Amino acid sequence: MGELIKENIPSWAKQVKGFLIPNICYFKMLEDYKSLKLIGDSTLNVYNNYTIQVLKKLGAYGYTLSTEIDEDDARKLDLRDAVIVASGPQVAMTTEYCPVGAFAGGFTATSPCRKPCAISNN
Repeated sequence: MGELIKENIPSWAKQVKGFLIPNICYFKMLEDYKSLKLIGDSTLNVYNNYTIQVLKKLGAYGYTLSTEIDEDDARKLDLRDAVIVASGPQVAMTTEYCPVGAFAGGFTATSPCRKPCAISNN
């Protein structure tokens, strides 16, 4: 996946103003594209001012707070460069491994998930 992204950055950089960064490694990958606005996504789990400082040093234009932060903790942060994502439901957890699918859905490397989470009990 990283190689695909590296190969396409030059053409994407001509078409967009910036990127929402889901993983800290992408700051390094995009460090030569100074004109792009790099915004740290909620998957970077911004909970404290130290994390905000690190992201700024890496070149972040802004950041989104962790989806798990509560209002009291958010009020303690430097929110000048915070970004609010206001477009539909927010993903709170992303995983390539689904425990429900593996245990209840029969999901393995060789068999597809039976999607027990989508089965209605009505």
